[in-house]
Order: sequence, then structure tokens, then C-alpha cells
Amino acid sequence: MRLEIILEGKGTLKVPLYYNAALQGFVYSILGKIATRIHDEGFGEYRKFKMFVFSELFGDTRKITDRYIYFKSPVKFYLASPYTFVIQSIFDRIFNDSSGLSFHGFRITGINIQEDSMDGDEIVARTLSPITAYQTFKDIDGKNKTIYFSPAEREFIELLEKNLQRKHKVFYGSEFDGDIVIEPLEVDCLRDYRKVLYKGTVVKGWHGKFRLKAPPEILKLALYAGLGSKNSQGFGMIKRQDE
Repeated sequence: MRLEIILEGKGTLKVPLYYNAALQGFVYSILGKIATRIHDEGFGEYRKFKMFVFSELFGDTRKITDRYIYFKSPVKFYLASPYTFVIQSIFDRIFNDSSGLSFHGFRITGINIQEDSMDGDEIVARTLSPITAYQTFKDIDGKNKTIYFSPAEREFIELLEKNLQRKHKVFYGSEFDGDIVIEPLEVDCLRDYRKVLYKGTVVKGWHGKFRLKAPPEILKLALYAGLGSKNSQGFGMIKRQDE
């Protein structure tokens, strides 16, 4: 399930140019009683997943500098999870204990529930936050090195498909035995490239439009748990193009 969360306040919303960490902190604050469990434990036996994803901020941009972005009220963002109890916890937190819930002075004034029909095995989706796909290895000096792949490289698609298979194991409790096809439709590797600074680390990702062919249960995970890595840091959220 996906939530559209609307924020309003007086004046302008001033956020850092790279605001992923700040928005992630706000997301954890509205996760309510389960926030600590998700942050510290996650889901899965070995490779842990947070199993939620959130988007960039959307609104009327008043000004962008080399350090900050200024938005006119209202501002919105999207938050999704395939787990119903995660969504329920958010509602409980907002409607029963909203004291202290503020994002840079802006408060939640509206929530819209969005749920996609899963009646087919193909969707066309666009990104609401950039998708990131990478591999980390040790160099000859034993230091960790990270390589990010672009949508033009086969490794990008392979990593997205394997990621969805692992999420299937976590969410459904079984190995996925089927085909997943992810095809970039409208992605310019230069124009749609995004570099995000997250807690001092550079993360590379790409916006764009993609076609996904897979059974409905996999499409559900792609829409509500995200594509690629670092979903709980604000990467890889998608939405059906026809919405």
C-alpha cells in the first residue's frame, strides 16, 4: 500500500539540498511503535530489508541554492510498504499521537491511500525517487570499493531482479520460481542521473520509466517495497505510469 502524505506550514519549507537522511528520520518518527524494530532488526533471516520505501519531496520549488531547497506550502511525498501492519502503525501514530510530528516546521495535514490493482503481469512505472544498483568489493589493499551501475548496463537490471527475488523470500517466505523482466523505456543515463549525498556518502541513482513483467506478487513488491537498493534511504520508489 502507498500513502501520499501532505505537509503544510507557514512560509517556506527549507531543507538541505541532500535531504534524504532528514526525510528518513521523519519517516521513522511516523512509523510509530514499530520504528525501532524496523530500524534495528528489519525483515529477513540473513540479508535484512526494512521493507518500506519513500519518495522525493514534491511541490512548488521557490529557490534552489548550493546548500538548500525552498518549497512553497503545501509539499508532499509518498511512503509505501507491502506490510499492512506498517501502514496501520503510521495511521495510529499520526491520528492518535501526533505530538512532535514536524518536518522542518511543516506538519502533516492530509493522507491519501493509494493501492494498485494487481490484475496482470505487466506494468509501466516511473520513478518517484532514483533507483540505485551497486556492488561492493575489496581492492588489492583490502579496502571496500563500490561500483554503481547505470540502466544501460546489464548488471543494473540483474541486480534489480535479484533484489526482488530476495524480497519475495522475505515477504512470502518462499523462493521465487519464475521470470522477472525489467526493461528501461525512457532513461537518459546523463539527464536522469542523480548524485545524492547521504550521511557523507555519495549514492548514485537514476530516474526514468521502466516496464516490468512478472507475476502480480512480484509487481506488488516492486511498487510497495521499491526497486534496487537503499529503499529505506529514499531510493527506488516507483509508481504506475497510468495513474
